[in-house]
Amino acid sequence: MSNGDELRPATRDLGVPFAPLRACFIIGTLLSCLGFALPWFRISRSYEWYYGGWGMVITNEPGLWWISFLFLGYLILLLAGYWLLRLDSLSAGLLASLAIAVALGTLVVVGLAAADAVQEQGRVYRLDLNVGLFLMLPGHGLLVVSALGGFVVQLVKELLPVRQVATPGATQEIAGTNAGRRP
Repeated sequence: MSNGDELRPATRDLGVPFAPLRACFIIGTLLSCLGFALPWFRISRSYEWYYGGWGMVITNEPGLWWISFLFLGYLILLLAGYWLLRLDSLSAGLLASLAIAVALGTLVVVGLAAADAVQEQGRVYRLDLNVGLFLMLPGHGLLVVSALGGFVVQLVKELLPVRQVATPGATQEIAGTNAGRRP
């Protein structure tokens, strides 16, 4: 095609703000990771040791090495979050799946830690909560919602038909006629 004509997907006219969605994904990932690493709770105010993701990884317990995979998942999410909405719907779907898996994985770890903490006293409401939980939960929400939003935007981009954006002279050329054009 001549005269600078181009075919563009119709999704540029969707009006979806891509940059805020990407920013929400990265902020959600950072909040969730920070909340997972920081202390969540302790058994009571008299205890010095808090339950927290980073504290559980560095305790040198042989059975807790697998928690480091969640931090690896956060690193992958943070790096892949920059390319959110730049790839195809399959990649965005995989990114959303990883975001959900990491969020659920951290909640499983918190649940296991809470079960261990209340084993001695049997009362969850007596746990001394800390900032980690209050950062992790909104971070999970922001992370998962923006990952799913990115997947939906990519899916819509691929499902909408390609529309022709051209000048009137180029439209005649595409149609196969050159009537009305100057030599």
